[in-house]
Amino acid sequence: MSSKNLGEFTRDSYFLILIVLVLTLFSLLMVDSASSLNDFLASYVLKKQFIYISFSWIMVWAVSKIDYEKYEKFTYYFLLITFLILIFVVFAGASAKGASRWINLGFFRVQPSEFAKIVIIFYLAHSLSKKDISLIKQFSFGVLPHLLVIIIVLIPIFLQPDFGTSAVIMALLMAMMIIAGIKWSHIAILFSSAIGFGYLLMILAPYRMARINAFLDPKLYRTTSGYQLYQSVLAFSSGRLTGVGLGNSLQKRYYLPEAHTDFIASIIGEELGFIGIVFLIILYILLIIIGIRIALKAKSLFGTYIALGISILLSIQIILNLGVVVGAFPTKGLTLPFMSFGGSSMLASMIMIGILLNISKNSLKKGERPFTNYKQV
Repeated sequence: MSSKNLGEFTRDSYFLILIVLVLTLFSLLMVDSASSLNDFLASYVLKKQFIYISFSWIMVWAVSKIDYEKYEKFTYYFLLITFLILIFVVFAGASAKGASRWINLGFFRVQPSEFAKIVIIFYLAHSLSKKDISLIKQFSFGVLPHLLVIIIVLIPIFLQPDFGTSAVIMALLMAMMIIAGIKWSHIAILFSSAIGFGYLLMILAPYRMARINAFLDPKLYRTTSGYQLYQSVLAFSSGRLTGVGLGNSLQKRYYLPEAHTDFIASIIGEELGFIGIVFLIILYILLIIIGIRIALKAKSLFGTYIALGISILLSIQIILNLGVVVGAFPTKGLTLPFMSFGGSSMLASMIMIGILLNISKNSLKKGERPFTNYKQV
């Protein structure tokens, strides 16, 4: 894949568009199949997902037209607005299943924490690109300010409560810190702090400990806290190599609750088998590879960090979701990017694709040399 320009987009851009197009079409197919308990539900879910995807593609086009570097001067405004919205959600947001995570607009429920991830990427990209490597290696300049800002943003997300999103954001922070070049001793501090804080949150919330117990022994808790995980693993095991056939899932028939949302991969595994899951994983791997290629060809360090941040975020969410549905991680309530039913997740993921397309359009031309060092403060 050459970086040779093909009109307005680069070749990487066209590959990116093609992969995401296949993923969203695949999403329509599998969401329809996973929700086909009856004609009414299937029709409702399919129409909603089609609307979400269609609007998201419009946003991809719109965002790809905006020079990503123009966002940089608004970074801290975005951060402040995001924090205030997250606080609003805690006290006045729409609730479901004991969590307050949404703003009800009537025709659409928005989950602000999905978009907070994008804002955090821009904040980290802005801050890290302005620091010399010597500052980044100092804990008080390279680690502590970023950690404090992220913790402040995470407070209302914890209070919603949304442990899954919090874990994703912390993993994103650590990954970007590693890429920036912080010391391994600082990485160890971050990692141990995150593990310790996560353990504290689990022992303080009985339902989280129940999820851990169910993860350790799904069969023992298959009728209580491990029910969804156990049914998901059953779906995968019954799919085998080629699956039971599109639309023929047994688990979606009242065994695996809301299979078209967080556990859509379980239905793919059951209906399309190992081959279907491998096909999905190949698409994701190609998507991440192109995201990294775009990052390495960005004209500025700011653009490189944004593209890497997006690639890392998508990777984390994909790994965690697929890990959960096969029983490798405790259940966290995280959507599968570009596949799960839901407007906020789809829109946020597609906005990130629009940003990647703009970075790609403004990438280095033939003969231009990439950055060789960090910008000086």
